[in-house]
Amino acid sequence: MSSTEKYERAIRESQHEVLRGRPSSELADETLRVLIHLFKTDAREDRDVGAMTTKLAMEQSLLQYHLEQLQKHQMVENESERHLYSRTYWGLTPEGRKRVVEGKLI
Repeated sequence: MSSTEKYERAIRESQHEVLRGRPSSELADETLRVLIHLFKTDAREDRDVGAMTTKLAMEQSLLQYHLEQLQKHQMVENESERHLYSRTYWGLTPEGRKRVVEGKLI
């Protein structure tokens, strides 16, 4: 197993550790942090994966994991298909906004 594979495995295991004991519908704190960032962000360029990794001080693969968790719960959507540029932008769905507001996350 390469060092990259070991690192990725450690990330997966730590995520499972964080999620253990929580209801399956509950999101990890770091996942909620990504959701809140998208809620508070107006500028499209701040919803680009590259910009979010910098603003949230998070590795891109870890950010992608959290975005996938949010997408699985239908709280975010990938908006890149609507644009000509190769950047990956994410946006909140009505369900994502509802989670932030009703969950009193801010």
